[in-house]
Amino acid sequence: MAYIGWLFHPGDQVLSAYGARTSAAVNALVALAWLLRALTVHGLLPLLLGIATSSGELLMVAFFMTVTEYLLALRTTTLVSRTTFGDLIRGG
Repeated sequence: MAYIGWLFHPGDQVLSAYGARTSAAVNALVALAWLLRALTVHGLLPLLLGIATSSGELLMVAFFMTVTEYLLALRTTTLVSRTTFGDLIRGG
């Protein structure tokens, strides 16, 4: 289950590994990992198709998919930095 959580929310994996508040350095690494994931998983295919076909629409889709995924990553790492593992268990 932790592995599935890592695929979708790597910050949760960092949080559960430390069991406490994470440092800014850890959050920066998680955000970087999410950015790389966004570029490779979500944005790369439309980007390559957009370049190959000279389609401005596909290039815009790739850009917005990558930006959206990165903003979600920042939201996730902010949540991780302000939440303890106990808070997640208690649901608060």
